[in-house]
Amino acid sequence: MKYRKDDIPTRNYLDYEEGYRVIDIKDTKINKTLRINVTLTHSKNETHVTTLFLSYNNSFISSKESKSIKSTTNFLIFNFDNETIKRTHYIGNFTISSLKIGRKTIKTDFITGFYDFRDFAASSYIFNFTDNGTDSISDKKFGILQINVSTQIMQDNNYSITLALYDLFDNLIEIKNVSTFLNAGGNIVSFNINGSRIYEKKLNGPFIIKYAELFMNGSLIDKISDAHTTANYNFNDFD
Repeated sequence: MKYRKDDIPTRNYLDYEEGYRVIDIKDTKINKTLRINVTLTHSKNETHVTTLFLSYNNSFISSKESKSIKSTTNFLIFNFDNETIKRTHYIGNFTISSLKIGRKTIKTDFITGFYDFRDFAASSYIFNFTDNGTDSISDKKFGILQINVSTQIMQDNNYSITLALYDLFDNLIEIKNVSTFLNAGGNIVSFNINGSRIYEKKLNGPFIIKYAELFMNGSLIDKISDAHTTANYNFNDFD
């Protein structure tokens, strides 16, 4: 293999883009909004659709809007509202994985401060699950798999919760719905899965709540996917 060096003079390209340079990133909570401030420089005056991505637990959320970028120092503001943060059900530090300006993506590794989705919530939400087997006739078998759903309710009203229980191989065990009146504050709603269904299907745990949905007066106000993994039950534990 040969390499050849030709004496070809270079020239200036008027449309050459020097690119963007991120100078600083800051995050703060303002009331129930998470605000990200990005300071960057650029060589041109342009307007682009600009998107900031926050990643967490192998998922992400984004804030997208058109922004004017000047050939000077720019201070870009990205807001994530209360419902967007609440739907993450995340407690911890977000990672600002990238900033997309037009068709250009700028990778970052900025870690935000510590945030709790519950501090942003303005509407009711689900926040915890527990499970246990119940042996009501003392035959050393579980007649019921009880799943308890903890909720934080913002106002007295009629609510319903839908829960979908599967095994690890995506086999459906049962989809159940409980409707009830809940008072404002912390509430626990219990679901009883009949043990005979698990035994008849010959499905072993641990089981997964693939989704749980909270409705108020028929309107969906909260949802969690892959919400909870139960203890390691065997179908022979049930009757």
